[in-house]
Amino acid sequence: MNALQNPLVILTFLPVIGIILILLQKEENRTTNRWIALLTSLAVFAVSIWVLTLYNPADPNAQLEIDIPWFTINGIPVRFHLGLDGINILLVLLTAFVTPLAILTTWKFISQNFRSFMVVFLLLEMALMGVFLSFDMVLFYVF
Repeated sequence: MNALQNPLVILTFLPVIGIILILLQKEENRTTNRWIALLTSLAVFAVSIWVLTLYNPADPNAQLEIDIPWFTINGIPVRFHLGLDGINILLVLLTAFVTPLAILTTWKFISQNFRSFMVVFLLLEMALMGVFLSFDMVLFYVF
């Protein structure tokens, strides 16, 4: 399985697709921007359910890991290392569940800079997924 097929990479970076689609829209297309943000967050939730089905609670080790060398700082290797364990699966599911609810909550109440708001909201979802799934300290701080 290559890096782009790993469910954790898909889960982490799927909001970027929504961000790009929203940025391609005009600010005046509020309804379109709302639907793009909502459908993107629902897709992230669907992927998180898929990740839950792949998770084995009987295995105490990290699961669905991806560990790729990234770069070196003063001889210390920094890796793109994502993984799933018993604690972060709950945080990932909670984030993926709450994000569509939060987008629905702001559906009619945010009237100014809505496109920017949704872009930052999806960026926040991506950052949270990255923080919860990262197994490398530098990658944790990048997210």
